[in-house]
Amino acid sequence: MTTVIQKIARLVQAYHNCIKTNNDYGNIHLSNLEKIEQNYLPSGSGFNSGTKIDIKNSKINKVILLTSYDNMDENGYYDKYLDYKIIIKPLFDTIDIQVIGSNYNQLKDYILQEFDYRLNELIIN
Repeated sequence: MTTVIQKIARLVQAYHNCIKTNNDYGNIHLSNLEKIEQNYLPSGSGFNSGTKIDIKNSKINKVILLTSYDNMDENGYYDKYLDYKIIIKPLFDTIDIQVIGSNYNQLKDYILQEFDYRLNELIIN
């Protein structure tokens, strides 16, 4: 078993290796990355557009995720749609997460916690 972020980093690297060598397995790696986006990364409950892996700019030691958060006001109405870039650096036994974007209503802390939880989940290889 491996964590979600470890799996993403390995698949991103495998995809880039396939592109460099003109190997047809690149499409399989893309498909597996899309499955991870759909099944493991934040979607709904404010992350209404889901989360996408920035495959082009990611590599094994730095994964970039793109997401948006639809913030609610005190009356329960959506009031602000904010874009975020999540930069993850997988380390030996932990990960370093940086959230880039607005800290409107202290959202960065919530977003960091949500991604930390999701990216450290164990998945079956």
